[in-house]
Amino acid sequence: MPTYKGITLSVRAAVNNTEPLPELPPPPSSAISFEDSHNATISVYVPSSPKTQFWLAYSVKPSKAIHSIDTQFFVFKLFLDGRHVVTWGVGEEDQWKGKTVFGLWENFECKAGVERRVFVFGGPVKKEQQEEDNNGDRDESSGVLEIRILRAKGRQRIAKLLEGFENTKIGKEGSGGVELTSAGAAKGDHPRRFYRYALLDPTDKPFATFRYYHRTLDQLKVLGAIAD
Repeated sequence: MPTYKGITLSVRAAVNNTEPLPELPPPPSSAISFEDSHNATISVYVPSSPKTQFWLAYSVKPSKAIHSIDTQFFVFKLFLDGRHVVTWGVGEEDQWKGKTVFGLWENFECKAGVERRVFVFGGPVKKEQQEEDNNGDRDESSGVLEIRILRAKGRQRIAKLLEGFENTKIGKEGSGGVELTSAGAAKGDHPRRFYRYALLDPTDKPFATFRYYHRTLDQLKVLGAIAD
């Protein structure tokens, strides 16, 4: 599990006994580097299996020396191929850890008008895409889970703020090889609380960023990330 600036993050799936998916450093032939200190970014490859549900697990070890004495919360923002999916926060009352299994969207066909959508790796790629992958030509800006993390000094509870999935950029343009699959209405025990955070970091310059390039085993072999 990559740990960077006191933050540990992993992608997990039931097919791996809920353990973190193997994290592979970018091979020497890749334009991607494991650590980009200038942009505070860590990048790894992870194997993906079509139609497999996954989630994100995270924990933070607060440190005044690293995170600033004013930091009360950490705000996580998930993007798929650069398109925003969901934002959440973690703080002391959460024991600085948790997991994110789904995003919430407005859907008045569901109870209370709130629908859950879980994260599922997409199905087999089209023939032309497979040919690009086999030649090592896949665009490295695609097939990327990106989690941007910002520090916050406080938060204020606000009214429910949701959009219908079809009205969002991710709903209109797709999610980069990940399917956001409906899992029905949000359960009654889910808090469904919404906050506005007082951020310490600019949104275009996060405190830390984790990038997971998800590829099938065959694609990882072509890249040289794993041996044949």
